[in-house]
Amino acid sequence: MKNQNELLLAHLLSGRPITRISADHLYRIAALPRRIADLRERGHKITANRKIDATGRVYVEYALVNRKVA
Repeated sequence: MKNQNELLLAHLLSGRPITRISADHLYRIAALPRRIADLRERGHKITANRKIDATGRVYVEYALVNRKVA
């Protein structure tokens, strides 16, 4: 069984962004910022973009930086 960091990295490597709510629903990751910090400590480049939903609430969407070389 994969741990939370492995699940999260696989998700991000697939090219999909993730939010706290989707991480909780998909992978039962309650502390997404901590898992993101773990991946950053391992050298992964992850962006954090603040967004606003339809109700005006602010949330953060994390995505892996694309490392393709031109």
